[in-house]
Amino acid sequence: MGHLSRIWGLRFLSTFGEDPRLLSFGEDSTCQTWQLVKELVAATSISPDKQQHYRLQHEDSYAYHIGKAIWAVAVGPQKDQISLILTGGADGRIVLYEIPNADIHDWTAGVPVFQKSAVKRRSISSGISTTESIQSLSPAERAFSAIQGRWSLYRVLESAIPAYPSGYFSGVATLSQRPPTDSDYDAEYLYVEEGEMTTRLGLTLRASRRYVYRYQRATKSITAWFVQTDTIASVDYLFHKVDFCDATDQQPNYMFLPNVYVSIAKGHHLCINDDYDAEYQFQYQDTNLIRWNLKYTVRGPSKDYTTSASYTRTANAETSVTKGMASPQLKGLTHGGDNIVSTDSFKNYYWIGPSEVIATTVHGCIFLGTLDRDNTVGSLLSNTTAATKPRTFRWSLVQQIPELYSYSIAVSISSQLVILGAANGSLYCYQRSSQEIISFPKLSRKITGLFAGELESSGDGFRSVATIACCVNDTTAYYFSFIANQTTLKDISTFIMLTLPPNFVVTSVCFTPIEHLVVLGSRSGAVCFYDRSLFHSTKPTSTCCFIRQIHVDDAITTIQAVPKDHSDRAGNFLLTTGRDGKFALHEIHIRRGDNETTVELECVHNAVPPFGPSIEGACFNGENRDLLLWGFRSTDFVVWNETKRMEVMKVPCGGAHRSWAYSPTNDEQNGGVFIWTKASTCNVQAQLKASHRVLQVGGHGREIKAMAICPTKIKFDDDYGYLVATGAEDTTIRISFATGAKTGSSRSMRCLGVITKHNTGIQQLQWSPDGRFLFSAAGLEEFYVWRIQKVPCLGIGFLCIAQCPKVTESSDLRIMGFDVEPITLDVNTGHDRFAVVMAYSNSTIRLLGLGNRSYLLTTGTDGYITFWPVDNLQTQETSRFSLSKRDSSQDKENFDTDLKWDAQHRIHQSSIKCLTSRHLSDGSVIIATGGDDNALALTHITLDAESSHLPICSTLLLTRAHASTITDIQCLGPGLDHGQSDTSTLWTFATVSNDQRLKTWVLTIDSRKPAAEGLSVRQGSSQLSSIADASCMEITPGGRGEMKIMVAGIGIETWNVSDV
Repeated sequence: MGHLSRIWGLRFLSTFGEDPRLLSFGEDSTCQTWQLVKELVAATSISPDKQQHYRLQHEDSYAYHIGKAIWAVAVGPQKDQISLILTGGADGRIVLYEIPNADIHDWTAGVPVFQKSAVKRRSISSGISTTESIQSLSPAERAFSAIQGRWSLYRVLESAIPAYPSGYFSGVATLSQRPPTDSDYDAEYLYVEEGEMTTRLGLTLRASRRYVYRYQRATKSITAWFVQTDTIASVDYLFHKVDFCDATDQQPNYMFLPNVYVSIAKGHHLCINDDYDAEYQFQYQDTNLIRWNLKYTVRGPSKDYTTSASYTRTANAETSVTKGMASPQLKGLTHGGDNIVSTDSFKNYYWIGPSEVIATTVHGCIFLGTLDRDNTVGSLLSNTTAATKPRTFRWSLVQQIPELYSYSIAVSISSQLVILGAANGSLYCYQRSSQEIISFPKLSRKITGLFAGELESSGDGFRSVATIACCVNDTTAYYFSFIANQTTLKDISTFIMLTLPPNFVVTSVCFTPIEHLVVLGSRSGAVCFYDRSLFHSTKPTSTCCFIRQIHVDDAITTIQAVPKDHSDRAGNFLLTTGRDGKFALHEIHIRRGDNETTVELECVHNAVPPFGPSIEGACFNGENRDLLLWGFRSTDFVVWNETKRMEVMKVPCGGAHRSWAYSPTNDEQNGGVFIWTKASTCNVQAQLKASHRVLQVGGHGREIKAMAICPTKIKFDDDYGYLVATGAEDTTIRISFATGAKTGSSRSMRCLGVITKHNTGIQQLQWSPDGRFLFSAAGLEEFYVWRIQKVPCLGIGFLCIAQCPKVTESSDLRIMGFDVEPITLDVNTGHDRFAVVMAYSNSTIRLLGLGNRSYLLTTGTDGYITFWPVDNLQTQETSRFSLSKRDSSQDKENFDTDLKWDAQHRIHQSSIKCLTSRHLSDGSVIIATGGDDNALALTHITLDAESSHLPICSTLLLTRAHASTITDIQCLGPGLDHGQSDTSTLWTFATVSNDQRLKTWVLTIDSRKPAAEGLSVRQGSSQLSSIADASCMEITPGGRGEMKIMVAGIGIETWNVSDV
């Protein structure tokens, strides 16, 4: 609750109730809404007049940006009690969304359709009339009749003793009417509060409390009672009596509302040696109780604290949201002679379509819920939206099945069929069109898992439906299939027992169209495959493949076949999600033999969405096949569009430990309907559109520090371009597709994926020469190798296939820079091998594998370049870095090699910030460097055989090349300028600096003169760059006509080389 860092600004939102509302935005990239709650404090000896105090009450949080901050917010005009919000952040993203008034209950993003008890209860009258005049009722009668119902509760605890920590409590309190349990009293409420207690130290705990409030008409008194801890509902002993003051004070303008009355009451309780003093404050407007407060002051030998609680009517209170909602008709239904009207409640939910849900109850009733909705989808920019039209949810009883009493499990198939299982092994099928329930053959044990899916269509309107049922403590899963259409369901055509691997508890199933495979996922993260083409006998069928730890040791929640797309990547793929918070794409390799099928899985993509820790479901939605993932983040249900990298839906439902079901809308709007149970109450939230609209996609949330362009060209959506990897201080790596669009086009870069494995800011990125691997380095010695390849639907798949082991586990060294050189293909394993050299922030160098170079060149903060001989290490035993797997078992002592430098050459006055090199035809090397002394240095390096092969360096230094630090330098290639001859060679370099200038330089090397005298340079061009804090620059491959310069810092810009 609240912002995690600095708040940048506040905006007032127009209020439609009595309390103003605020919008805050800040450094944590969130916008949050608050309600300014006004409270009346009783007079004291110091202040004889009653005072108005204010408290900020948190309402909701909107996190639609990434990175460091939201910089700009605009609040649009209000219409239909909805505020239009436009935000822009450090990530370059511009987002438009709606914030509804807290008091409306319409069909809109983030607002419940209704919230009401799932099953109709008996009406218990207290004998108190709420329509009488407020002056004719006693204060006790007026208060007791008004406090019934559901209240939003906020309590502050201030303690003077460390054993009782201070903090605040936020939750919901409900006073439910029930028959008096003592004949001396005329009415009785069960008080239940539930919520979270957060201490001043940040510890959050779930908390609940129960009391009983009683009213006695003869004495016109209210009493509060403790409840027994073992029954949590039975009355135990008296807590205190609520004594009202004789007079009712009238405040004509209290809280800026007319006719507001305040009634005060007090109570006292002695608990051994501790005194509990209670003070009640009831605030009325006309005959309505709009708020009440309760303060406890506790003093004693071991206690010294106060609690101040405020109760306000919740937006989903039963008294205000019942319009248009029909309750289930349960009158006359009994079980075992007991009337179930007042005791039954919903147990599980199963969507059978975008607007219909099947719900089962504790007493075995099956209900059909229908959401009354139209097909109008409101736009965030339209003048009239469907969001302001109220919707209703209607229930109708289908049937009561005694076998489903207390326990039931079900699975829905498309919009017509639901398979139900019972504790005694009974199986039933509900067909929506005919409203019939058909019995299937009974299994021998309790059914703990049901999974179903459609198979092939016969072409005459019938389709084959397959179901797998799993029973408790059973090593066999039961597969059966039948034929059905919209009106007819035929008998079971196939019944096969599938032998499960040991300790294999099924949690997900996929009936793939891929080679007739059936895939089962387990609670321990394993999968097994069965071949449906071998289901031709009644004998138990064994698995054809068993693979462990697809999702480590966590349950696999979803297995789906990845649909084909227009990409040129052939093959069959599976999508899996797990409770380890990850989703993955796997390529299936199948080999068939005589009565034998072998299946192998190759993981091609593994990623973590920005919610968790568990992913509960996934689907490819709409014509564009957007990948939707849904699960829980703390107490919120979240739907995430991985393709568009945006949150679609968020519902504060209380967390994953409850009955719930979600149905996505199969269209491009990415909405859905979510139904759940909370506090024995059925809730539905329907959303026909995404929670927000992204007007500008943006990029990294902080400044870009590294960039690398893939050397090979790639094709996406009939357009050719290059993959560009960028790494930033926000710890993420973004893989984008740079098209052939014109310079400055905002559509020239399209993000294909985001890598989130690093924990610190990215320092450097580098592609392998063939473009199949990406190397990344950051702080905390993080060095990873990624395999990048095209995959269907997502576009790009990335997988971490290796990482460099740390020198020590507690090391916090940064990898300042690295270089990678391919060696040869390992003929024994078929894996690629690379030589890697890394420079650390403590001035140490680390080599993994050896290339064919004679010298290693390093630059430092002293302005020197240093040459390290590595050719004499060829015969030594050194560590090798294989891309086939993470090799963390090697002895770390193998990495410690005593290297001594051969030569040093001073170039810059201080730190060298960037370097690039080019090999010349005569075997010499040109080194171009830039430093924080604003100088550009071009160094010619040759090896003299007469000087023991020590390098000879000649440097040409431009001391005022830029007005600030040169942050990167790149070579545009030879011969890009006119005037090249047989005796001279021209090289063109580009530099970028913190002075926001992009410059080109032409180096001339005259072969007729000595090295130092044969170097000359002139400035080619100077352009103003729009990128602040430019830190890196890359050149796209190609000829002069298609070559581009990309500059990155706070944003990215592209230049045509011909324009520079």
